[in-house]
Amino acid sequence: MDYKKELQELFAKLPAAISRTELAKLAGIDRSNFKNYIENPDKVVTEKTYNKIMGAVGKAYEQFTLALKK
Repeated sequence: MDYKKELQELFAKLPAAISRTELAKLAGIDRSNFKNYIENPDKVVTEKTYNKIMGAVGKAYEQFTLALKK
């Protein structure tokens, strides 16, 4: 699996209103590194990092849906 390509495609679809800084915090990744994982074609994305980022996206989704129910 090409983790870099998967992340780039996902973030191209996400609205700009979704804070990458907050996603980086949820993933436990420094925001500069997070930005490099998404934008820098030379930055390798491992399976472990991919799973951290996707976990953060899932957490953000859960938080968003909970906020809508209130």
